[in-house]
Amino acid sequence: MRAGTEPGGIEFLRLSRKQFAGRTGIDIFGSNLTMNPRPIILIDDDPDDLQFMQEAIREIDQDREVIAFSEVEKFLDFISTTEQVFLFILSDINMGKINGLELKKLIYDDEHLRLKCVPFIFLSTTSAPASVEEAYSYNVQGFFIKPSSVAGISTMLQSIITYWSASERPNSGKSSEQ
Repeated sequence: MRAGTEPGGIEFLRLSRKQFAGRTGIDIFGSNLTMNPRPIILIDDDPDDLQFMQEAIREIDQDREVIAFSEVEKFLDFISTTEQVFLFILSDINMGKINGLELKKLIYDDEHLRLKCVPFIFLSTTSAPASVEEAYSYNVQGFFIKPSSVAGISTMLQSIITYWSASERPNSGKSSEQ
């Protein structure tokens, strides 16, 4: 928080985004930090990566629920039966039995899952052109290379969370009549 005077004598109080949200209940960038925000789904077969990503998201938005899956089959069982609305799905590409591209194809080919309209974002250690092209052929909403630093991951996640929190889409749980 910083106080000061603008040229012309106008006083101001500068608050960080979280300070403003904490005082008003409104996040000017679209995500509501104080009101049960939509959960994020993480899918990765590496438990260390899952834990690291969960911690990074909680650092950015401590009230946001993160639902993590290390097995694609368990994710598919869950997403097929839940009525819950999610902010987005962040999935690794390189996984065991079913890789991320195969998972996205399963969602794309299943009308019930596709019509849930949950943004699907890939996170990978490489950007092989064939993988990027295949991912977008299944209407993926993003393809990111895993940053090598904690700060890089936090910056990337903050951008993704901010963007999808402000975005309107079918079944987003938001209404233009609010």
